[in-house]
Amino acid sequence: MPSATLSASLLWLTACVVSAEIFRNAGFESPLGPENWSCSGCTGLRDGDDKVEGDYSMLVSERVADWAGPSQVLEWGSAVKDGRSYAFRIFVKLLDGGTTPYQVKATMNMKMKDGSEVHLMMFSTNMTAQDGWRRMYGDITVPDTYGGSVSRVWMHVAGAPAAVRFLVDGASLEELSRRESWRAEADARIEHIRKRDVILRVNTDSPESIEVEVAQTKSHFAFGSAVNATALETSGHYRDFFFNNFEWAVIENGLKWQQTDPYPFVFHSWPDTAIKMLESQGVPIRGHCIFWAKPEHVPKWLGWVDWIWDGVVTHMCRQRVDDVVGRYAGRLAHWDVNNEMLHASYFMDRAGGPQIRYDMFRWAREKDPNVKLFLNDYNVISSSQATQAYADQISEFLGNGAPVGGVGVQGHFKSLPDPVLIKSRLDLLASSGLPIWVTELDFSEPDEFEKADGYEDAMRAAFSHPAVEGLLIWGFWNQAHWRPDAALVNGDNFQLNEAGRRWQRLVFHDWRTNLSLTDGIVTPEGKEFIFRGFHGNYEVKVKNHGQVVATKTFYLRPEEGSLVIDIDIAKES
Repeated sequence: MPSATLSASLLWLTACVVSAEIFRNAGFESPLGPENWSCSGCTGLRDGDDKVEGDYSMLVSERVADWAGPSQVLEWGSAVKDGRSYAFRIFVKLLDGGTTPYQVKATMNMKMKDGSEVHLMMFSTNMTAQDGWRRMYGDITVPDTYGGSVSRVWMHVAGAPAAVRFLVDGASLEELSRRESWRAEADARIEHIRKRDVILRVNTDSPESIEVEVAQTKSHFAFGSAVNATALETSGHYRDFFFNNFEWAVIENGLKWQQTDPYPFVFHSWPDTAIKMLESQGVPIRGHCIFWAKPEHVPKWLGWVDWIWDGVVTHMCRQRVDDVVGRYAGRLAHWDVNNEMLHASYFMDRAGGPQIRYDMFRWAREKDPNVKLFLNDYNVISSSQATQAYADQISEFLGNGAPVGGVGVQGHFKSLPDPVLIKSRLDLLASSGLPIWVTELDFSEPDEFEKADGYEDAMRAAFSHPAVEGLLIWGFWNQAHWRPDAALVNGDNFQLNEAGRRWQRLVFHDWRTNLSLTDGIVTPEGKEFIFRGFHGNYEVKVKNHGQVVATKTFYLRPEEGSLVIDIDIAKES
């Protein structure tokens, strides 16, 4: 990221936290007791020998069941309120079980006045005793319908079998920005991180009648879409809508291993025509994906060959990189290297360990030194189910020398996106220092107005975050979309729905700079016009008495300080 973006990231990173620490004795430094931490169905002791922060952690032992663990009762209506969002963090270390994975989960629990209970999941993940200390993250928005029906609320950590002892340390519970104030905060961030001051100096000896028209022709921030290669080649409506509405592309399926290599040593280049079409229009292309960690998305023949020849998977993976990365070297801007590794481990299992996952990145870098290589995964911004695990994976790959250049976050939302929680999750992932791209955004909703609101909230959360450099939706036409109710246009005539109109308004109006300036500052050299514009490509037309007398193009980069543009007008004879 440019230095300006990094400084902006530091400025805004914690902007969504609006409360002091909610937990009492958050770090377990004071004696444990019912006024702070108690052990429900277990024995809890302070441990001064094994900790992460401060002088003590909490040892949880003598557990009677898998639900037994540390708890803290919170004040309903003051510490915790309905309709508010909360982020929870804690370090956990399992002490028993060796390499056996056990579930660890945290919940915010509510006892209702009618005797019923509600358990809101903060996080749920698997870990082993060999993992050592792991930091966990989760978040929730408390429903705004509970009101006076809650009698008691408490946080609780548990999940592993009763015989498993564990330690906890460094707990934190914080309230995030309210949804009502979130948009104003996001717009303030957008103004700060996505725009820059411009000084246009028109040098002329007749400044009085000079005016300028400023037109932004392209955004620096990447707004794009997945494309169906066949539809792009065969449908004029599809092609026209894409080129009129998007500036980045990713081939949805055509570059995946199953599609390019249906048989061993047979490479099908059927997406080439679509790629050439995109290149002819100057559209940058993301490559998706070299590998896919889920076994159902690996070519079936690879399993057969592996069964016959032991160790062939590594060889075939290297050949795959040579074939697809080598073929398109210098033509693609990004590659998703091994898709969705948080949720499957096909290649690691077949090649004897995690090293092949790091090698995949190195092999790709060798074949195309300039392409940016990405991790890519889901349930990292649409929920907090895998957010902390993804942050850990990013650190793991960087620590093992994999040349990771970017973090891809999918956003396949099943319910209305919560922008407050999206920002909190992006904050966590941004701690790696790598740029983030929202690579696969969609929101499936039959009501086109609710769908439009969902897209806008997710887009605004991404565009207002300093670590995010681009956003691509995962398709736009309901007849070529894996979730038709997520489309922006419908039917044979590509009729815009409200979500499509919202995309156009945000991308081409609200987040673009187009100005007609007449009231400049007369100087000894001519006339100056000052404005603040979104980063991107511009064309300026200078008019004198309404007639165009000069044009100028420039690129407004996300850098510190004003950009000064000089436009010289020939002296009148």
